[in-house]
Amino acid sequence: MPRAVIIGGGHNGLACGTYLTKEGIDVTVLESREMVGGATVTEELWPGFRISRFSYVVSLLPEKIIQDLELHAHGYNVLERNPSGLSLFPNDEFLVFYGDEHRLHEQISKFSPRDADAFGEYEDNLAEIGRDLEATLLRPPANLSTWWTAGVSAFRDRALWKHRFGLTDLMGMSASEYLNQFFESEAIKSTLATDGVIGAWAGPMDQGTGYVLLHHVMGGVNGKAGVWGFVEGGMGGISEALLSSGQANGLEVRTNATAKRIIPYGSRYMITLDDGGSEIADAVICAAAPKVLCDLISMGHEYDSRVQGTSHLSGSAKINLALSGLPEFTCQPPAEALRGTIHISPTVQYIQDAFDEAKVYGHSRKPMIEMTIPSIVDPSVAPEGKQVMNIFVQYLPYDSHHQKEAFYDAVIDAIEQHAPRFRESILHHEILSPKDIEEITRMPGGNLFHGAMNIANLGPSRPVPGFADYTTPSEGIFLAGSGAHPGGGATCIPGHNGAKKALQYLKKR
Repeated sequence: MPRAVIIGGGHNGLACGTYLTKEGIDVTVLESREMVGGATVTEELWPGFRISRFSYVVSLLPEKIIQDLELHAHGYNVLERNPSGLSLFPNDEFLVFYGDEHRLHEQISKFSPRDADAFGEYEDNLAEIGRDLEATLLRPPANLSTWWTAGVSAFRDRALWKHRFGLTDLMGMSASEYLNQFFESEAIKSTLATDGVIGAWAGPMDQGTGYVLLHHVMGGVNGKAGVWGFVEGGMGGISEALLSSGQANGLEVRTNATAKRIIPYGSRYMITLDDGGSEIADAVICAAAPKVLCDLISMGHEYDSRVQGTSHLSGSAKINLALSGLPEFTCQPPAEALRGTIHISPTVQYIQDAFDEAKVYGHSRKPMIEMTIPSIVDPSVAPEGKQVMNIFVQYLPYDSHHQKEAFYDAVIDAIEQHAPRFRESILHHEILSPKDIEEITRMPGGNLFHGAMNIANLGPSRPVPGFADYTTPSEGIFLAGSGAHPGGGATCIPGHNGAKKALQYLKKR
């Protein structure tokens, strides 16, 4: 029986391993932490508070993978968020993103009737590109030309071509440029712009951030396109379901097992471990970051030379809070508005300034904030009467780890501009800088995408030329993590595609 070893027990590694075991391959997953899941975990940081410590919402996990791996049968369940978001502005103005078109139109009209009318066109434009591109995600992109035109080939002949924008347009634009084509109100533009820079070391006026807008509209929850949700029990529910499914098919998983080197061993490979042990495999699949793999095969310097600029840098921090109760916002939004993501980023310039400040001062003094309260939708993650809050916030550079508590204070101060007694409700807090995230999850630079999501590092060029199409310069060694096509997020798509590529190789042996 052919044997494969997977390095990295995050959601992609577990998905890859489960697909391979279902095909009769003997698979062992090596995970350096004491628990599987990578960045897709639930941890009880404080008694009774179950925290989605890193990733915190789901949408991009395809129904095909859910069905293939029977995840619902193994406990996976997603709770929809509706409304999907609440944006807070000065002078107690707010915008609720209802799922109902009429109610959403009313909300946007408070800021611009013209934008309310244009919102449907904006969503249709992105969704149309996304649907055509989505069809290419579960297979390796054939070549750069094919991948670029995937988002516009069918689109060109449709009535929606009146929008004038396709995938190639989007990739060359900043998020700000793209949004300016549709909207006039800062309220709507600033809220949507956050999706263009989330997890990136870039501002919304920087080239290439337009594409990341698209990355956040593909997918859905429970058969509803474009919807995001909370995994019941926290994001670890994805990893736990994958682990259960894999083990039911014979998958072996080793925790506290850190790979040290990958060495040719005849026609096979030996993977040595930090504890002195080793594993032998016909194929090695890396679901950790490509940088991790290249260090294991002594190609770290060569890989670094191919990375474009600051590809691995991240400016994203994660703050996890245990609260005594719900925040009391002075704008008094409807109670259901707290079910979605709460945004504090009043203008596009505010977000750009936050990025520029971080480069000068070491962190944003007025940060871009996205916060969620999953315990409203899923009471199982907090003690009765208490709440959990996840805050994904920018910008705190990797090199500013020593400023993280000052940055935390800046975040809480910004929230208190809208909820004056918020600090008093905090029972416990954790702030994870990019350096913290790197040390815990081994994602270089703390980058949740395992590398930049820009024009030089997408499609068949992801992560970089020579390490693309899930292959590496070393025969029998493959990629299956977020550093591979199509990128980051709790999708399991790189795991699915990497498994297919490795299976082709293993069946020939």
